[in-house]
Order: sequence, then C-alpha cells, then structure tokens
Amino acid sequence: MGFIALENRRIEGDKKTILTFADLNELEPYAWENLIIQGHSVNDVLERMKQAVDQKMRDEEAKAQQAAAEKEYQEAMAKLKRGPLPLCRGLIFLFKYFHLLKTYSIEIAGIFL
Repeated sequence: MGFIALENRRIEGDKKTILTFADLNELEPYAWENLIIQGHSVNDVLERMKQAVDQKMRDEEAKAQQAAAEKEYQEAMAKLKRGPLPLCRGLIFLFKYFHLLKTYSIEIAGIFL
C-alpha cells in the first residue's frame, strides 16, 4: 500500500475520531474535521476541542448565574413595590439583595440589626 493511501486512511480514521468526540460533546464537527484535513494532528485537535468544551461549560454556568441574579433582582424589586417596609427591615432587605450585608452588625439610630 502506498504512502498516499496510508495517509488517506489515517486522515479518515482521525476524522471519525473527531466526529465522535464532537457529537459526544455537542460541538459542530465540520470545523474540527477541517483542521484534520489541513494537516493538524488528532491530538492537537482533540486538545482544542476540550478547551472549547470547557469554555462552553463556563459560558453556560455564567449564563445560569446571570439568570439567577436577574430573577433574584426581579423578586427583590417586586417585594419593594408591594409596599413600604419599616426602615430597619427595608434596609436589611436592600443590603441582603445587593450583597452588601456581610457578617457585620449594622447600627441604625441605636438599634442593632
């Protein structure tokens, strides 16, 4: 078997590996497959794909955190619109939802909260 035939067989095997990995990780396989055709090694492409999967997971986590923060903000605004709260409860509420309340005691007009 000639060198060209062996190289074509290797490329086809590498493409199948890349396609399988892309399908398992919900990535678009064809862009990765083109890297194999361009001469990149399967290990290099798999490493790049792993980085893309990691980035995708970080983006999804950030999106989920953003959605949770938005929901928390909307709930806080809805509670504020329901009616006036006593001063102390209202301040605790604001500090809690805007992440300003830490482990410190807050003194307002001589009242410890």
